[in-house]
Amino acid sequence: MATPKLSSIYSYGSTDVSRPPLAAVSIAADAQALRWSKRLHIQRHLRLIARLAHMGPAEFGQRASKALVKRLGLMPTAANNYRETKSSQSDGLARRLGPGFRENLSAHFDRAFFFGPTQRSAMVKSMQGHVPDAKSRVAGLAGAIGGDGLRYLGCKVPIVAGQLDWQADPQSGSRAWTTGILGEVEAIEASTADVKYVWEVNRHQFLPILGRAYWLTGDERYAHQAVTLIDDWIAKNPVGLGVNWCSHLEVAMRAISWLWTMPFLLALPGLSKTFLARWVESIASHYYHLRRNLSIYTDPTNHLIGEATALWMLCICFPALPGAAKEQQRALLILTREVERQIASDGVNKEQATSYHRFVLDFFLQVLVLAQRNGIRLSPTISRQIASMIEFVAALAGDHGTAPMIGDSDDARGLPFLELVGWNFKDTLSTGAVLFQRGDWKQTAGPIAEVSVWLLGPNAIDRYERLPCVDKPKSISAFPDGGYYFLKDNDRFGRAELIFDAGPLGLWPNAAHGHADALSILIRLNGKLLLTDPGTGTYFGSKRQRDYFRSTAAHNTITVDDLDQADLFDTFKWVNPMNVKVHESQTVDGFSYVSGMHDGYQRLRAGVSHQRSVLATESNGWVIVDQVSGKGKHSIKRHFNFHPGTELVELGNQSILAWDPITGNGLRFDFPVVTRSSALHHIDTAQIGLWSGQYGDIQTAPHLTVETVDTLELTLFTFITPIFHTVETEVATAACKLEIHAIEDHRAYVCRRSSGSLTDRIDEVILVNPLGRGVMMPSEHHCNALFAYMQLNRDGQAQRAFLIGEGASIISSKFQLRCEGQERSTGYTRTAR
Repeated sequence: MATPKLSSIYSYGSTDVSRPPLAAVSIAADAQALRWSKRLHIQRHLRLIARLAHMGPAEFGQRASKALVKRLGLMPTAANNYRETKSSQSDGLARRLGPGFRENLSAHFDRAFFFGPTQRSAMVKSMQGHVPDAKSRVAGLAGAIGGDGLRYLGCKVPIVAGQLDWQADPQSGSRAWTTGILGEVEAIEASTADVKYVWEVNRHQFLPILGRAYWLTGDERYAHQAVTLIDDWIAKNPVGLGVNWCSHLEVAMRAISWLWTMPFLLALPGLSKTFLARWVESIASHYYHLRRNLSIYTDPTNHLIGEATALWMLCICFPALPGAAKEQQRALLILTREVERQIASDGVNKEQATSYHRFVLDFFLQVLVLAQRNGIRLSPTISRQIASMIEFVAALAGDHGTAPMIGDSDDARGLPFLELVGWNFKDTLSTGAVLFQRGDWKQTAGPIAEVSVWLLGPNAIDRYERLPCVDKPKSISAFPDGGYYFLKDNDRFGRAELIFDAGPLGLWPNAAHGHADALSILIRLNGKLLLTDPGTGTYFGSKRQRDYFRSTAAHNTITVDDLDQADLFDTFKWVNPMNVKVHESQTVDGFSYVSGMHDGYQRLRAGVSHQRSVLATESNGWVIVDQVSGKGKHSIKRHFNFHPGTELVELGNQSILAWDPITGNGLRFDFPVVTRSSALHHIDTAQIGLWSGQYGDIQTAPHLTVETVDTLELTLFTFITPIFHTVETEVATAACKLEIHAIEDHRAYVCRRSSGSLTDRIDEVILVNPLGRGVMMPSEHHCNALFAYMQLNRDGQAQRAFLIGEGASIISSKFQLRCEGQERSTGYTRTAR
């Protein structure tokens, strides 16, 4: 279907972001508009008092001692790690492993790790039969490591021993950090470089690529290349010094990569014992660092989970490490506690970021599989939460395996498979399908993923092949504790899905990776997001861009007087978080309905609340109702952010078509208006937003704003209809009649959309009736529902209907529908005769 030739068309997608985008600077609340207690300088002090009040003696003592020695110009943590490593050399790990330590290591990895050196033949054979492209694909990646380079955060980095400066910015080659003792905060605050790029390379997730290439091709050059790179890194990164020892999570990530690389290199016939001893001692240094520096108090988020996972895996793989048995138990206790504290009961990561959800799940999957491999009994909570987390991944992945960008992302994977960075979540579903024998997850995952075989062993393929695919279509998938609802519209021309975000800001007390996106919606058509989240952009690059990507205007929800729903404190902290509550979540007779509200704008002196209701009609798309309550006159803006390349077409004064020229699919937006002389209503299609599909890659994207300036209370209606390429242009762009009737004394609104031809006309009628009083709808239908939806044919007969409210009913001379007993909702669909 060709792009409609109507009005003006705005195209976006440029990587030139020099033009100031919509709200290029984060939309911060005017201090004078906020309540006194909510102003930033007050919240700064209140936040400190609250942290001190919740601080236990152990945390207080640790923080006080660190602050004291830092004030005295000392940084004992790194120095102590170094001394501990030096003092242990006389009784080093290689010595503890015995005179035949290479053979002992090989035998132990065969028993205790995901795979061992002697399993090489079985692993390679299974790959050849069921992952036939693995050999050429992995060899291509391995060749790029020392050639053009692997892609890290949007830029290619060649990794060659002797040429790569491990402590320099890989983009510029310059060092922005001291090679002495360095704190994590100092590394982050460097003004001339983004430390993420250094840390990403030094996670060493390229090493398992070389190991896999060696096994799959039989070419020992890949293994020798890995040995040379490890040796070069150890020589140039003294323990405890420089940028690569200042972040405890980065130490953990590198340790996990090294553990995964170990069995590959242990199979190398000519592996030097001198190198192996040196490598093992460096692994011990990582262990000493982690056991002294877990982020229990400083960063109890995904950082703590990653660090505890690495410590636990080190203890499993090297039980000869001093105190390994005790540290193994401690790490497992931390993981058991954190899987409950950081993961909601329905499996949603409380950081409210889909990328970090998978990042944390990667760690827990490794723990689950290694525990099974070693006969270690885990708390049932861990296994249950992992299954719930994968269930959420399945909802995020949808029918095509691609998850939406929600919250922050830095392209990280907890599994050292660098090529799996991105938004395709099929590999997680592939692994979950084998572990939990879920045919519905296999249905989305498709063929077994290579990572699933390395993680679960060659027999995983047989288990996967025997598992029947199961299709489990749902009109709604609900994760109420996490705050996400997936509402499908089963159009006969394609598959459309709306994702409703009613989750909190993030994991408190900082909500480090959350965005101010309460009650935002996303829409994907046939697996591709058209109405989308903007992504992340950067952490430590441009502050203006960092703030923009987290702002409310950059998400598909509303702003009040151009303010954010919460206030930015710094790069990873918020204050004045909004509380979000879902009132209704109902599915009946083909209709799905969710309604929630947040109090983010109650921090204004004249407090304002926002309630959003979403109804999926199954065949006609979605109806969005925004109720904005408060006092006084305000500017209310509905924001819609689109994928780069989307074209916006004006269809008269009240309708917009958002069109994807690549797929031929689109969304039609209809915005009926209350015709009050005091109200101002304006649709702006010419604004520019930003979009970032991966860290560091920022593009422009279309941004649609619908502004209404009026005195509250306000009720705003939005119709969103999916349009697929099989539909004729005339249908997508046809004029429709939009009208709203306000029933002032009931605070109720009746909205009507009429579309179609004279012979095949459909009238959609929506009643929003917060007081639940009886009102008269079109065609003499009397209704007392809190929310009602009707489809009427050209004769005024009800074809479909939906009600919300206990005891609610629609009554006319020809039609009756009511909620019986304790029912909160009911629906009706006329069957063909």
